[in-house]
Amino acid sequence: MAINNAQPAAAGANAKHGSNTNADNKRILKCATGLGFLKSRHGILDIVIFIVVIVILVCADMNSSADVHDADILYPMTDIEISATQTKGAVIAFAVFGLLLILVDSILYISSWIYRLSAKFDLTFNIIMLVLAFVYLILGCIAAAWEKKMEDTLGKIGRAKHSGAAAGTSFLLFVAVILIAVNFILRLTKKAKEEDIAV
Repeated sequence: MAINNAQPAAAGANAKHGSNTNADNKRILKCATGLGFLKSRHGILDIVIFIVVIVILVCADMNSSADVHDADILYPMTDIEISATQTKGAVIAFAVFGLLLILVDSILYISSWIYRLSAKFDLTFNIIMLVLAFVYLILGCIAAAWEKKMEDTLGKIGRAKHSGAAAGTSFLLFVAVILIAVNFILRLTKKAKEEDIAV
């Protein structure tokens, strides 16, 4: 009877302190679960990524749709061939997509629902996030060109209302690339250990 009583107690302690093991199915994870996830380096990185991507959305939206449309119309004034309108739309779309993925990741670990999914899901999700980081890298380069186009067109005629917004978007996209790459490469390379507990 003493052994049987010890098992539920251990399971309860794991849930409270954020263990990466589950007494029911013995699956060992590479990240802590429960509230302990928020205290782990992966949880902290998730929070920072979430904040950075929100700021990316704010910066990208500072240039109004009318302004980016006008910049595209004034294309003879610049050598930049990218579409400001399409660039803004792509940045916002992938930023929202990134927010959703980070939310899903955090919720799965905080709620311990991750135990219901297979190890293949972990691998697939990590790869998707690294692909997203690569997309952000490309968007960061294009956003830099977007800023140049805004300067060459609306900037020259004195209509640039939020000069530097696209440049800020570009910088933050590069920051997001680094954070996402560090977070999910660590998960891919880290060996799961039963004794890893975030307290």
